[in-house]
Amino acid sequence: MRRIGLTGGIACGKTTVCRFFEALGAGIVSADEVAHQIVQPGGEAYLRIVEVFGSAILNEDRTINRSALGALVFNSCDLRLKLNEITHPIIIRRSTEMMEDMARKHRYPVSIVDAALMVESGSYKRFEKLIVVWCTEAQQIERIRSRWNFSEHEARLRISAQMPLSEKRRYADYEIDTSGTQERTKELVRALYHTLLSLPE
Repeated sequence: MRRIGLTGGIACGKTTVCRFFEALGAGIVSADEVAHQIVQPGGEAYLRIVEVFGSAILNEDRTINRSALGALVFNSCDLRLKLNEITHPIIIRRSTEMMEDMARKHRYPVSIVDAALMVESGSYKRFEKLIVVWCTEAQQIERIRSRWNFSEHEARLRISAQMPLSEKRRYADYEIDTSGTQERTKELVRALYHTLLSLPE
């Protein structure tokens, strides 16, 4: 089973690309889904996050208000680093466990871990190849504003909180440009999937 990392900027289409890979037969592990699980009450990161950020980030039912937490960390580099220090080791370990479980139980020819901060955390080194998904900054802003109803300023804050795409792309073994239509992206994914299948053992 090929172990592939996939990353890119916010709103660049990583989820869509993974959905296309999955339809072709790849196994997918989403670090975003893992992150969502571990911050739920009873999750591995929950108590530590509440301890560090306080009860002001909690909803009435004691779940973490992701918007409130996001507003804090995207306006403070220090707070963002604190959150990453809590969550990243757990996300990396859980994602690795899920990939190994996938290898034992299924016959996927290719398994892909999708994680936004894979390059920043250095976890991309765990994989045979790295795919970087990207689009133009103007498209990122448009997608962020449309998806989350953010202002342009809020959209730019979230983009600037991540490594510039131009730098992230330097780490790529393969790139997928999602600037075009979904059909074009699907074609690029299909071509890359066959390239991954043909890699020598």
